Amino acid sequence: MNLNNRISALIVTFNPNLDHLSQMIEILSQQVSNIIIVDNSPDEMKVTFNEEVVNYIYLGHNEGIGYAQNVGFFEAYKNSDFIITFDQDSKIDDGLVDSLIKDYFILRDNNIKVACIGPSVINERDGSVYEKYFKGAEELNNNCYAVKSIISSGTLIPVDSLLRIGINKAHWFIDSIDIEWCYRARDLGYKVIMTRNKKMTHNLGSGDKNLFFGKKINFGSDFRLYYVFRNWIFSLRETCFPLSYKLKIIFNMPIKFLLLATIPPRRGRIKNMLKGIKHGILKKY
Repeated sequence: MNLNNRISALIVTFNPNLDHLSQMIEILSQQVSNIIIVDNSPDEMKVTFNEEVVNYIYLGHNEGIGYAQNVGFFEAYKNSDFIITFDQDSKIDDGLVDSLIKDYFILRDNNIKVACIGPSVINERDGSVYEKYFKGAEELNNNCYAVKSIISSGTLIPVDSLLRIGINKAHWFIDSIDIEWCYRARDLGYKVIMTRNKKMTHNLGSGDKNLFFGKKINFGSDFRLYYVFRNWIFSLRETCFPLSYKLKIIFNMPIKFLLLATIPPRRGRIKNMLKGIKHGILKKY
């Protein structure tokens, strides 16, 4: 860890695997100044954390990842120069934080305004890199690319950038929150960076569905589709998203509806997608 930089790791949890969480804490404690856990679980964790290392914040019930991260942001900014966010199931390597910090300062020294920087993401299910994030990316230097958006897990955010860009849209609850934040940052003149110098294993969704010509889509639980489709509708009203992105949503939504409706439980998926579309149109949070 670079001791000249105050770095807080922020982990949002919901009924986590405690063994894996302990491993994350052990690895991160060697790389950051302190660790903040914001817990969305229905019951408080029955575990004792080292208070010198971990600041455990229990919310009492599930407020969503956007709100939970915001709580962590407010706690971290008091004594941090950087905040790095993680999901509870991310696989973290030694040296991840130092590698991202190194790339950040190289970019900053080249007068690039960095909103955030994250590693390349590996699909744990098949070992492949999620190359879709590099599609249309602008290659900068040192294997770093300005991309449209990155996932929140493994994302290093300079606190001064966060203060200018703002916090999450907590009322979105989950899904598209990281995308909206990245597009908002880009709309303000910042670069969203993904580096090939470091990789992190992470699963998008809970499975993959193979399509034609070697393409595939990832999917999660049926209830998540409510937030996916509702927040796509919300995205159409956001000024930070360009027209091309909104047209892509309008074009892809019926296609993904039909594809996802073929995955069991079909009735649950269709019900949640329709409800999400309805509430998106009605602006129901």
